Amino acid sequence: MTDADIEALIADTEGRPAQLDPLSALVIKGAREMTSEGEMSAATFAALSGHLPNEHLVDLIMTVAFYNGVVRVLGSLQIDVEPDYQPYLARYPLPPKAA
Repeated sequence: MTDADIEALIADTEGRPAQLDPLSALVIKGAREMTSEGEMSAATFAALSGHLPNEHLVDLIMTVAFYNGVVRVLGSLQIDVEPDYQPYLARYPLPPKAA
């Protein structure tokens, strides 16, 4: 990802206009749905299946699911970010956790 990609993702997360192409916006929407709702909506899945072959759609879903699992394990075990990664978090901080 480029810095511009990260900036667009942050803008989208904050509800500001973002320079995301339609497929990227759909991928982010699907990942957010899986993260917050536990599954991707049928509408988002259908929209993505119009852009991605089945193999890529399965890869996307598996990647989001594995990442969500890793994040939950790291958070539960209170494993901190590695020091080498800290400058990236200083530049691009994570959004606050939902209450």
